[in-house]
Amino acid sequence: MLRAFVTCARTGSVTRTAIELGYSAASISDQIRQLEVHTRRTLFQRTPGGMSLTEAGRRMLPLAQDILLRMDFLSRCEEKH
Repeated sequence: MLRAFVTCARTGSVTRTAIELGYSAASISDQIRQLEVHTRRTLFQRTPGGMSLTEAGRRMLPLAQDILLRMDFLSRCEEKH
């Protein structure tokens, strides 16, 4: 969910996020919706032109990026052992 959120924030598009991450657009939309339910915040404004972060989404973005960086670091550490 976090990777979908961060990627969609960067691309501004569910379709481009789906292509980049190798999921269907419906799956990406579901993941973002689940994250919004979990956080009880609307993270994106949805428009015909794409997705843009809400204020809550802008506040959450650096936290999500940090979590993903740490998760990626842990994955690399585990691969070495």
